[in-house]
Amino acid sequence: MKNSLALGAALLCAAAAAAQLQPVADPPPPPQDATADQLRAWKDQYLHAGSFTEVASDANRVLFLDAIHLQKLPDGHVVATFRTELFRPTLAEGLMVRSVRKRLEVDCDQWRYKELVVDGFAASNMQQPVAGLRLSDQWTKPLPESSSAGMSLRIACSKAGSAKPAA
Repeated sequence: MKNSLALGAALLCAAAAAAQLQPVADPPPPPQDATADQLRAWKDQYLHAGSFTEVASDANRVLFLDAIHLQKLPDGHVVATFRTELFRPTLAEGLMVRSVRKRLEVDCDQWRYKELVVDGFAASNMQQPVAGLRLSDQWTKPLPESSSAGMSLRIACSKAGSAKPAA
């Protein structure tokens, strides 16, 4: 009797451990022709912002900023953490990712950035980490203000008090 109870307990523990290793159910992509209200409802249902604030979106993704942990550097640059939630899994450097977190140094005068840390995730909401994403230690070209990434950089600079004055 003792052995069967011990075996039963061991099987329950093994089943619980296996359940924790099951892949997280990822959300379906939003409809291609979603209205603004439908897209907002999809984001509210499937994306969990946590400590991040939504700063921009486009037809493929939503960009979030961790506005709480911005760091202004002596040269006026800003160190910021951004999170990208992709509507559909995307191939990046041979890996399928749905969510990406990047820590960037932002040049608030030239509207460019360089990557300091890049983390990729196979599932939305920064779940199921994947290894192997490289980071570029090179500055990007200046980003247009009209792009979602350009808007995100400007918001980070503004919130950190490093925004370039209007010309």
